[in-house]
Amino acid sequence: MLTRQYYQKEFSRIYDRFCFNLSLFGGDKNLRASCYNEALLAVEKLKLKAIANKEIDISIAQMRLRTIKHLETIYGKVG
Repeated sequence: MLTRQYYQKEFSRIYDRFCFNLSLFGGDKNLRASCYNEALLAVEKLKLKAIANKEIDISIAQMRLRTIKHLETIYGKVG
């Protein structure tokens, strides 16, 4: 069984990777969109992992939504 801390670290890693990718590819609109889509896909995969492990709960769902909100905020500032 994975811990809540594991999911928190994974969501943070996805966000950090997105920010790093934007620092490399943020100048190109298509690449920026690809970075955003990649991050959203990673968030959804992590959600599916939590569901498959029967560990999804309100706190993990909230972490997922917060991560998506942060991704959208950063993407909007750059986009």
